Amino acid sequence: MALLDLLLSFGLMGLTLSRRDTLAIEHKLDTPRLEVKQPFPDQKLFGQIPITLAYPEGFGFTRVRFLVDGQLTSELSPSPNPHQITFDFNTQKYKDGEHMLTFETTETGGSIEIAAIAVEIINDQK
Repeated sequence: MALLDLLLSFGLMGLTLSRRDTLAIEHKLDTPRLEVKQPFPDQKLFGQIPITLAYPEGFGFTRVRFLVDGQLTSELSPSPNPHQITFDFNTQKYKDGEHMLTFETTETGGSIEIAAIAVEIINDQK
């Protein structure tokens, strides 16, 4: 579990984690199956903003976990909208500054796909 926390804190993208007797990490060189479409990396955010995740046809998963700075914020189910999930994120619940947004899907086979981006929250715009 410490290894997973370490991976989340560095925001690595395109990794598949397989859980067996030991934790094996397999780096995928092809296009990640889970992609953050919005917000953009290093984007400045304030207020209520939409988050959109995209995934290819045939990518079967049971849930998406949304983490802010490694802390679970919410769990989402697959969307009826093909190939994307969109939901709102209230930035006012977080201090101004840089934050890591991480999205973790659990595939039907049990492996995990992770996508992460760093953003800057600027609610106090004096």
